[in-house]
Amino acid sequence: MKLNKITLLSLLIAALVASGCDLNDDEDDAREFPDPAGFEITLDGAPIVSYEDGNYTFNTDVIPEYEYNGNFILTMDHPEYEGESNLTRTSQDEPDDPSARRYFTPSIYMEFFDADGDFINYPEEEDGGEYRLEWNRGSGESMGERTAQLEQHGSDGSWGFHIRADYETEAFPDGDTDLFFSLYYCEGGFEYQSHDDPQDETFECETGEQQLFEASTPLQVYVDEYEETDENGFYPHERNRVR
Repeated sequence: MKLNKITLLSLLIAALVASGCDLNDDEDDAREFPDPAGFEITLDGAPIVSYEDGNYTFNTDVIPEYEYNGNFILTMDHPEYEGESNLTRTSQDEPDDPSARRYFTPSIYMEFFDADGDFINYPEEEDGGEYRLEWNRGSGESMGERTAQLEQHGSDGSWGFHIRADYETEAFPDGDTDLFFSLYYCEGGFEYQSHDDPQDETFECETGEQQLFEASTPLQVYVDEYEETDENGFYPHERNRVR
């Protein structure tokens, strides 16, 4: 059976459209892992708080000492659990020297989950992973007003960190800090960048990063008054991996 020119032209257009769709599908499927719908923050595998659709849900039945009045709390003495501290105090060379003390949570971990609620096993940056965690404080907070910050230790990997009780001054003995979490993607993977200070090691993306996820509302961290450090109310935090 002979095909007329119109039929041939129609078949050619259909083939081109199908080919274009295949190319777009390949581009969409270039990422091995799905985009997250939310995340869960865990300690020793137990969930502290989860985020989805702009809302935070604290699992107070599992780990109650990190929640107070709907905030993530850092304290030496929890208002509802007398004598309960959820801050780890570390002293370096001189245990009796207040200026050598730092206060932060034990290692806690971020686990992202997809729209079906299934956790996503994103690889570590040091293993050539193409995804990384990012966090930022609320834009209205100056360096002198913040009461909490995040730091990563080498053993925490890409998805672990510590929430650190930061400044304590007469003007700001306690208070809130807003933390926004997001996820970035680097198509070529992250390359290790060394620095003079090993605590400043970073992983850089040379191809440009794409933000895949950002929490629309912050995790509010309330820092209660804790033991004073030096005469200015500060303590040193030598680990600088706070992005």
